[in-house]
Amino acid sequence: MAIRVCNETNRVYVATKNKKVCVYDAQSTEKLAEASDAHSKTIYGIAVAPSSAEASFVTCSADNLVK
Repeated sequence: MAIRVCNETNRVYVATKNKKVCVYDAQSTEKLAEASDAHSKTIYGIAVAPSSAEASFVTCSADNLVK
């Protein structure tokens, strides 16, 4: 449902309609992290706030929450 690329960390953030958020390495496509049931309903948006080595992200969902 949403995807963001963070050039600073070389990661791809994917939010799905089945309530998951996955983080991938952009070069190797290796899955680095996954959060299942991040929301109780479909995730519609994701935003990334990069820093030097890591990145924080927020999601919004049909459950009316931003996490």
